[in-house]
Amino acid sequence: MSTTADQLSYKRAVTTTAIGFGIQAVIAIVLLVYGSLGGDRAAFEGGLLVLLGLGVWIALMLVFHQHRLERREAAEAEAFAASEASSASVFEQTATDQLVHANRLNWLHKWVLPAVSVGLGGVYILLGVMFYLGNERRVAIETFVKPKESGWAIAIGAGVAVIGFVFARFVAGMAKQRIWSLLNGGAASAVGAAVVGSLLAVAHFMSAAMGTDWLLRPLPRVIDVFMVLIGAEMFLHFVLNLYKPRRAGEWLRPALDSRVLAFIAAPDQLARSVSGAINYQFGFNVSSTWFYRLLSKYIIGLALLALVLVWAATCITVIRPDETGLKITWGRMSDKVLPPGPVFKLPAPFAKVVTFSAEAVNEVHIGVQPDTLETAKPLLWTADDEPGEAEQFFIVQPARRNGDANVRDVSLLSGSVAVHYVVKDLPAYYRLAQDGPAGDVERNRADLLEHVISGVARGVIARYSVDDLLGEARVSIADSIRGDVQQRLDQINSGVEVVFAGISEVSPSHDAASAFEAVVAADQEREALIERAASTRIAVLSQSAGDVRRAEHIVEALDVLDGLQRDGAKEDTIDAQEHEVIARILAAGGEAARTIAQAKADRWRTHMGARSRAVRSEGQIAAYLAAPAFYRIQTELDAWWDAAKESRVFVVPKGVAVDYDGTEIYQELSFQNPNEGQSEN
Repeated sequence: MSTTADQLSYKRAVTTTAIGFGIQAVIAIVLLVYGSLGGDRAAFEGGLLVLLGLGVWIALMLVFHQHRLERREAAEAEAFAASEASSASVFEQTATDQLVHANRLNWLHKWVLPAVSVGLGGVYILLGVMFYLGNERRVAIETFVKPKESGWAIAIGAGVAVIGFVFARFVAGMAKQRIWSLLNGGAASAVGAAVVGSLLAVAHFMSAAMGTDWLLRPLPRVIDVFMVLIGAEMFLHFVLNLYKPRRAGEWLRPALDSRVLAFIAAPDQLARSVSGAINYQFGFNVSSTWFYRLLSKYIIGLALLALVLVWAATCITVIRPDETGLKITWGRMSDKVLPPGPVFKLPAPFAKVVTFSAEAVNEVHIGVQPDTLETAKPLLWTADDEPGEAEQFFIVQPARRNGDANVRDVSLLSGSVAVHYVVKDLPAYYRLAQDGPAGDVERNRADLLEHVISGVARGVIARYSVDDLLGEARVSIADSIRGDVQQRLDQINSGVEVVFAGISEVSPSHDAASAFEAVVAADQEREALIERAASTRIAVLSQSAGDVRRAEHIVEALDVLDGLQRDGAKEDTIDAQEHEVIARILAAGGEAARTIAQAKADRWRTHMGARSRAVRSEGQIAAYLAAPAFYRIQTELDAWWDAAKESRVFVVPKGVAVDYDGTEIYQELSFQNPNEGQSEN
């Protein structure tokens, strides 16, 4: 480097780096304080990114200060070399031995700047990866918490963007001079802060003005990726510098100088590059045409006009036909409900319109969550729960109270209570709770209503018994739940109207389900026995008396007869009632009537048989008295005749024995002397 370089130039560079250090330190502190107090993770991580950029300014400040010292040392060496004292032998080696600052400057360029570049690159990558992995839950739709102070975020972000970009442009302009070329690293660091501020302001502006968080929600991870890219670029440039050829007396551009951010800090260079590419593609100098020069002259104004028009468009909001809205101006909500149609308001973020579906029916389920149409299945008391599911119980009164009356027993039932509600008073509903996280702004209000409804519903159910919930009283219990829930919601001024409450899927615990099923089975068996008994009664009565109605009349008459007999009534009265019973039985014409008729027939047959025997006895007595001997002989002959009329008679000679076994006759011959028999006679 020429020894004629002005020391004041390096002094100015030192002053500029000190100013840059101060500005970036203030920006980092503001972002860190706002990010911590406002709960804005993106601002906090952006503050750390800006804070790491202070290392660039410190390194540049040391290098430029050393350059100033080296220039002073070089000037002193030149002056000494031109003096007469340099010719003395005692001072021959002084000029070369006393270049301490030049050697130190070489050491800074050779070792310190690469070491700072590698260190900053490693810290950027380490923090970026660590924050990126840690922000997984923070940027998820279900767990994202929107920062509260959007106005402060827009103001701080816009201020940081303007200050950072303006200062970066100033430093980049100085870096065009070869003596200040190292300031490109400071310009890149400043423009990095401007990028963070721009992202922060744009994301919060879109959230406040357009109601969308598609940039605000993932903004922490965007900044994390930005940090990793900056660190990766530093490592890449460090490796490339190792293989880049050097010329004597030339310093390499340090790796901490981001080439990508340098384009943002000096967009005119990018414009010249784009202009050259366009001229090359079209084959003529497009950039010299009047339209291109006019567009280049007013491009910033046109861009600003476009931004103003976009901002002015936020003054109009359209409410859809199925929605109603509320206007919020300067943070104050209007009580007037806006109908569907266009609404005029102040531009964002000074005013906004929140909308809500006027026809939406919201549903709250307490207890067992119902199955969807795709997963619906029969409800069985003894069926096991699905993996990951668990029984949810309601505390109810027991069906029967046994044991000590002073001991308070409770029972448990599993079930589901569904409560449907609609929003009737929109201002009261929005004042019920603050908005939830982005993507689900109604979560806080919905959770609050769910807890209130759940508490009231469980309290109502706890007043009823197991039999009530498993029986016919379920409809009346649901009506009680609806009334009590509506009363409680009116007390907290929720602006909500309950339109339905129902109880379903009520069942005992799986462990007790078998006992309940045994009771149900016993009840069904009892009912079956009653039905069979009733059927048997009808069959018996119909068989006995022809039909049930006549049988009941006969039973009434029999009951009267039993009463007369118990009371000791007169015989005539009892006989008359007996005849009445018999008359009714005979008139019915059933089995009982046939039995009575058969009994009468048997009685007459027995009576007439006895009478015929009596008459025959009288005739026999008269015949005996008229001729006793003849009557006796006749009677004996009749007796012999009656005895022998069914017997077989064999006539055989005297002395012949006959053996008859019923089928054959065997004759036994006797060889006895006939005279022996005669002599005996």
